Amino acid sequence: MVSAHPLDISVSTGSISGSSISVTTYFHSYEIEYLLRQNDKPLIDGVADYFVHEDIIADYIENNSSLTNNGVSCQISQIEVLKDEIYIILSDGLGVSYRFDCAEDIKDIQLKLGYFIEFPLQTNRITLYHLTGGIK
Repeated sequence: MVSAHPLDISVSTGSISGSSISVTTYFHSYEIEYLLRQNDKPLIDGVADYFVHEDIIADYIENNSSLTNNGVSCQISQIEVLKDEIYIILSDGLGVSYRFDCAEDIKDIQLKLGYFIEFPLQTNRITLYHLTGGIK
């Protein structure tokens, strides 16, 4: 059985622009450490290990995220672990940015972010912004 931490939550914010959505997701440290342990990567240097194993985090994002636009799958790209200060990571979470590129302008989407669903109290909060026009 997987035990959940009281703060099991990922927070994703996305911005729609034309045919793409840029997303940044923040993961609680407990989630990242759980992911590394699941991949037989023990923590030796604490938060520094997150950056040593960026490939594991990127693979996790790629394998647990999907977007369809007008019924057509979009490609995920530009997955990057943000290099924030340790105190930011421990308070706000580890930031990971990525982008979905679609063949057509964003209209009718289905976004799936299935992060750490094995935790019984996991919450994946998503906010999408679709900003049009400009300030005059």
